[in-house]
Amino acid sequence: MKRIKHSFAMGVIYGLGISIFFSLISGTGHYYPLSPESTMGHWYLSHVNEAFTMLISVVIWGSIGILFDQVNRIFEETDWSITRMTVIHFVVSYVGFVPLAILAGWFPLQLGAFFTFTFIFVLIYIVIWVYHYKQSQKIVDEINQSITHQAD
Repeated sequence: MKRIKHSFAMGVIYGLGISIFFSLISGTGHYYPLSPESTMGHWYLSHVNEAFTMLISVVIWGSIGILFDQVNRIFEETDWSITRMTVIHFVVSYVGFVPLAILAGWFPLQLGAFFTFTFIFVLIYIVIWVYHYKQSQKIVDEINQSITHQAD
């Protein structure tokens, strides 16, 4: 339960930071927890008040934090190959994240926006995966080097 609370809080912190960043660069001088041009942004801002829109956003951001924390447990399965873990992690992350991103109002429900979102998701996923792979490889190399020196 502690891990879920922590991942929820981290999701909220990241979501809030991202929403502040995009509100600042929008140049309107207003804060929006989600894009007012997105499909969900239009719906939320026309059907519920700003405080409830913020509450919805906080719950979604927290859910995103929980999602990404929980899918990382896939890499704790030691009987699987790294390829299998990566493919399953990617699919579960993407399938779980897309509806949350739509509800978070991060892009309009348009095919072009969906493809752009998917491209950005894949690009970020690859960058993060390569970084973690390199870090893991460095640790393995250090362990192997340590074992080699102990054997000598």
